Amino acid sequence: MSEWLNSNKKAILYGILIFFLILAAFYFYFVKPLQAEERSQQEELQRVHTEIATYQTKIDKLTPQTLTSLQRKALLDRVPMRANVEQVIADLEKTELKTSAVIEDVSISIHNNENEQIEGTEGVEENEPESWKHIFDDELYSLLESQVTDVNQLNVSYVELNINMNGKEEDVHSFIEEIEKLKRIIHVQSYDFSLDDETDRLEANLNLRAFYCEDFSEFIDVKQDFKLDYKFDQSKLNRYIEVNTEVSSGTETNNETGTSGENTNTTPSTTDSSSPSTSTESKPVQQTQRYFQSTLGEADANLAFYVVQTGGYNTEPTLYEQVTKLRNAGIYPREIEREKNQSNETRFVVYTGLTHDLASAERLANYLTSLNKDFKSWVDYLPYRVNNTASLAKEAHDVVIATTAVVTNGINEPNYQLPVEQMELISAKIRVYELKAKEAINSSSDTNLKIQLENTLTYVKQIENALKQYQSQNNRAHLWQAQGAMLDFILTLNGYVSYTEK
Repeated sequence: MSEWLNSNKKAILYGILIFFLILAAFYFYFVKPLQAEERSQQEELQRVHTEIATYQTKIDKLTPQTLTSLQRKALLDRVPMRANVEQVIADLEKTELKTSAVIEDVSISIHNNENEQIEGTEGVEENEPESWKHIFDDELYSLLESQVTDVNQLNVSYVELNINMNGKEEDVHSFIEEIEKLKRIIHVQSYDFSLDDETDRLEANLNLRAFYCEDFSEFIDVKQDFKLDYKFDQSKLNRYIEVNTEVSSGTETNNETGTSGENTNTTPSTTDSSSPSTSTESKPVQQTQRYFQSTLGEADANLAFYVVQTGGYNTEPTLYEQVTKLRNAGIYPREIEREKNQSNETRFVVYTGLTHDLASAERLANYLTSLNKDFKSWVDYLPYRVNNTASLAKEAHDVVIATTAVVTNGINEPNYQLPVEQMELISAKIRVYELKAKEAINSSSDTNLKIQLENTLTYVKQIENALKQYQSQNNRAHLWQAQGAMLDFILTLNGYVSYTEK
């Protein structure tokens, strides 16, 4: 055997070498390519998995919500899709009536899409992204988390309320407890109080936040209409609510151009002695009305308006000709007739717009002038007259402030869109005026004053309806209706007497 091995040593070595060469060739030409292909397929599989995950995330976001009607109601009762300022005010009134606490004043501001740290929540790290987890209770958050992708990416919005109130200690504490029991999620951010030794009543200041989320509209299609679900008793309320807006007042400087200005030292004169109506149902805005400017009271130095005047005339035929042209252009002019004994004054003037600041009035005047060479317009100063409606001056001024920017921007900018929040603020200010006006009506024995205030309630409702129509239809004609109703509102409140409706 050893001899055979020795004699065939070279052949055996060559055979072993050839065998290893074959193995090496097999590895390099068969095994290694298969390994490379396997790695490539593994990488491709990983890429496919990554793309699937990416597409699944996108699909999840596009997938319609699967919440049941009861689940949707439970969610939207707690956190609606809009600020619903009117509902917040109604909840405050309802709670005030229930607890006998007295709200002295409320300031309201809207904070839209603010994914920020929710103040006043214990155990929450600063800048922690999971804001909704600390707003919802566990059950509601789990429901939302199971149905919606990226819950924490939903924007947090809220209505902030600063409330000054007073009452017996148990009534104030009961008020806070009832607020926390409301269906809508409202957090008490801060609560300060002191005891008035003279009256033995608590003077309290509350800071509340009522949350809402516009992003819910991406997966929930529900129309939310506000309805007052209790009988309002204004005699039990002490109401002075100021709603903050981003509309800033212009400099109130008298810009006397044209042929005439607003008259001074005048007192209200009302001849209608009929009984006041208790209905404030909306009536159509009259395209033309004539007002008699009688002797009014002393001007209030702190409150004033600016009117756009489009003509001054001494004869009725020329007045009628101008009013007809304005009506044909879709404007809602108001004719002002002055007392005949006012020397050096034009007898008839035509008002076509009203604002709370000079800059907005000038924009309206310039727009009217550009429409027609016969519509040359200028700005006149209209002070608020101190009379028996002085207690409503601030609320009336707030309505005009909130409305001015919408009307001015809408008339001058064809593509202007009325924001939902701005419309809600306008409605809230109108509700505040209505509350104060109804209190004044109920407490007054003056029939003429009751009629005057009932008329103003009709006019503010017309303003609101016209703006809501503009919001849904984007038709500039509704803005001119709102201007006509605003003129009716302020002129009536200021003691002017309407005796002609055309």
